[in-house]
Order: sequence, then C-alpha cells, then structure tokens
Amino acid sequence: MRTKIVVGALAALGVAGLVALAWGGRYLVGIASASGYQTAAEAAYDRDDFDDTIRNCNRVIGLRPKHPTAYLWRACAYEAKEDYGQAIADYSTAIRLGEDSAYVYGNRSRAYAEQEQFDAAIEDANRAIQREPEEAEHYAARGYVHRLQGDYARMVADYSLALALEPTDGDNRAARGYAYSKLGNWERAFADYDEGVKQDPSAVSAHLRRAEAYSAHGDWSKALRDLREAVRLGPGEAEAQNDLAWMLATSPDGATRDGSEAVEVATRACESTQWNQWTYIDTLAAAYAEAGDFGKAVQWQKQALTLNTVTNQSRSDMLRRLAGFEQRQPAREPPR
Repeated sequence: MRTKIVVGALAALGVAGLVALAWGGRYLVGIASASGYQTAAEAAYDRDDFDDTIRNCNRVIGLRPKHPTAYLWRACAYEAKEDYGQAIADYSTAIRLGEDSAYVYGNRSRAYAEQEQFDAAIEDANRAIQREPEEAEHYAARGYVHRLQGDYARMVADYSLALALEPTDGDNRAARGYAYSKLGNWERAFADYDEGVKQDPSAVSAHLRRAEAYSAHGDWSKALRDLREAVRLGPGEAEAQNDLAWMLATSPDGATRDGSEAVEVATRACESTQWNQWTYIDTLAAAYAEAGDFGKAVQWQKQALTLNTVTNQSRSDMLRRLAGFEQRQPAREPPR
C-alpha cells in the first residue's frame, strides 16, 4: 500500500522563508535551497526512489529543522522501505511540530501496526476517526490493524463502517471478504469478492483476495486466473506480481506451477521495489528453486533473511525453506 502524503498548509515551504527574508537577505540562499531540496524529495518519491527522497529530506531538515513537511515525506519514504521504526519517529516529530492531521495519525497507525504495537496503532486510528469521522479510509485503517491482530470480527465491523460511507470501494469490500473467509463464512466472503469485481472490474485487490479464497478451497485454476487478471489490470502492482509468482513457484498443484515464469514475474516485483522487500526476494528464491536453480534459490533466500524487517514467524518459515533449498527441494506452500 502506497503511503498517502498529506501536508495541507505545510506544502508551501516559502512562507516562513519570506518572513525570514524580511529580516535579512542572508537567509535567501538557505531558504531557496530548502525549497529546492523539498521539490527534489517529492519528485524522488513520485518515481519510487525512496533513498533519494530521504537524502533530500535530510538536506531540508539540516536547513530548516523545525519544519514538519520534510519529516512527513521522510516518514513516508521510510514506511515504503518498511523501516517502520524510523517512520514512526518522523511522524511523531511532524505531529510535535504541529502537523496533527487525521492522515498523519492514520499513517503512524499503520506503521505502529506493522511493528505489532497494536494498542498505539488503535489509538492513532481512533484519533484519525475523531478528526474526520466521515472518511471511510480511517475505518479501513483501523480494520487493517485488526487484521494484523487476527481479530477478524472487529475487522468485519470496521470495513462495514467504511463500506457504509463508500459502498463502491472495491479494496474495502475485498478486505471485508478476506475477514469473512478467516471467520469461515465463505458465502459472505465470495459474495464480497464477486460484488467487488462486479462494482469495479479494475480493482486489483478484489482479484487478489478472491484468488486467496479459491486457493483455500483448492480451486487452483480459478485462483491462477484471478492472479493473472490482477497483474494484467495493474502491471506495475508489485503485490500482484509477487502473489502470482508465489503461486507459480509453490502451488501444490503441478498444473499451476511454472518456474521460469515465476522467476520472471518475481524479478519484476523485486525491481519495482528496489530489492528492499523481503517477501518479494523470498518469492524469488522459491521461484529459482521451482526452476531447478537451487544455487540462486539459496543465494536469494539468504539475502532476504538479511533484511531487518523480517518478522520472527516469517524468519522461521524462511529458514525452513532455506534448508529445503540446500537439499534441492522446491517449496510447496499455501497462498500468503
């Protein structure tokens, strides 16, 4: 999920600069440089170059350490890199400096959730809702926290609130369908998935979540069909590429596996995220194993394990797969 940037009135870096300039021309160069670095940071973020975003935000902060805009953009870049600790620190600084909008609290809520700091995540989601109770995305953000907690009943409740405000949101309908599937209510799950695809045939998430449901039912061909459609609809969507590659590499059904295609698709997902998403590198390792290149499978699995955002449970699963690759055994896994 791409982090939403909301800076409101803070978008104009030049306001404080004009005040300073009125008191003395010696501030001109520093302010002009800060504005230029901020523009460069935003351009870098738009092209998914998060390291360059961070570098330029650092320059802005060096010149204007009390302006929250650079902290917000840097926080979003850190979040995109899955460095949630740094993201939380920067969101918190932005809030302390006066940017306490609903969207900042929503972003920090998501980062807290990824760090499994669920109480703090819920508190921030509630702050966002209090500030903008008419915005569906804040209820969806709280629902996402419940998803990570495994509290699927509350997840259903929050996504239902979101859908009451925006009934045609395919992503939220797919998320509620996922929650229903986890509760074992497959009738409602498929009803949400099907309605989501009907309302918005271009909704990538609806196809992805329905593919998960088909896989859970062992209907591998329909799952593969939905995954291919998701990639077709969102050719730049790394999550869709990763999910397709994972099925092609690890499906229990031989008819839906293709190691060569898995390597190709997984590589695209890794490239589009600058090779900093451990889940995608993990998929690439499984793809090489399915293609019979166990040397590269071991190489990439070890690379994925070096990233500091791997959770303890995921690390255990990855080490198990690594041991299998070292014994020249491909992975056979459920969808994730």
